[in-house]
Amino acid sequence: MITDPFCAASLILPDKAGRQLTVGGWDEDSNFGIRFYVPDGSPGVNGTNQWQESPEVLSLQLPRWYPSAMIMANGSIMVVSYPNHIPNHIKAGHDTSFKHLGWWFNLVEQC
Repeated sequence: MITDPFCAASLILPDKAGRQLTVGGWDEDSNFGIRFYVPDGSPGVNGTNQWQESPEVLSLQLPRWYPSAMIMANGSIMVVSYPNHIPNHIKAGHDTSFKHLGWWFNLVEQC
């Protein structure tokens, strides 16, 4: 894992694989974090997969500290919190989605 998931929102996606997603964090780059985990173990056998995270490819547009996340009826994921340390070049109230939405929605559609 690249960024710290402390104070992040966590979801278990509604599929048989039990995939997990965390968003946000507690400080600097971790506030922008999107982390994804696909378990690969089986009963009595430990898994070997690691968390996947690529901040240069996929990250939150605004930093989020102690966010909440919810899977919506259409399969999209809503992340809600007050933005932490809003960069001067971004005004509050304009963040409703992730960068690179095409990749994000492909991920959600796999559920």
